[in-house]
Amino acid sequence: MLYADIVDMALSFADRSDNTEVTSRVDNMLKLVESKMNRVLAAQKMSTIVSIPCVAGQDIYSLPTDYLMLKDIYNIDATLLTGKAEYSYTSPEQIANASVNKATGNYYTLVNNALQIWPILDATKNLVLTYFGRITPLTSLNSSNWMSTIYPDCYIFGLLMEINAFVKDAEAMAAWKARFEEALGDIDFQDSKSTWSGPALTTKQG
Repeated sequence: MLYADIVDMALSFADRSDNTEVTSRVDNMLKLVESKMNRVLAAQKMSTIVSIPCVAGQDIYSLPTDYLMLKDIYNIDATLLTGKAEYSYTSPEQIANASVNKATGNYYTLVNNALQIWPILDATKNLVLTYFGRITPLTSLNSSNWMSTIYPDCYIFGLLMEINAFVKDAEAMAAWKARFEEALGDIDFQDSKSTWSGPALTTKQG
């Protein structure tokens, strides 16, 4: 479902289509809805893999602008794409000690929305990150995303919650909040089922 359809349906359900005070704030309300989605969900549709070329002498790298949460990190040969070496998480204090003591093993930590690694790599390596990214914001210019296409009801319920909070209709707000949170729970449950679906693993004999 497209941005305009979601907004029209929510305004219609709330009986606020002609309320300019509400309609002028719809985009800001959608930002609040998406903020809640990003805090609650960790769906596979939010998962992204990015390869970051290493820079000789550099141990700190910027995280992607849409970064929410890290799933996996390793380094590989930048040319052959082989030699996968995985990392273990450690605290900033521990990674500083690892640097001073020239510790063996591969470690990473997160500091001020940046990634710090040990040991320092050269330009022959790439860092490969798998992470959960924020939902691409839905606007009049960006009229759809995977959430609006697959789960438009979640957007509608969330927007109705924010509209009724704005007009101070506590009863309606609570009702739509319950529908919104139920939809988020259903998405999370469906995502878990699809992640672990399929035949059971078997061992071949001989």
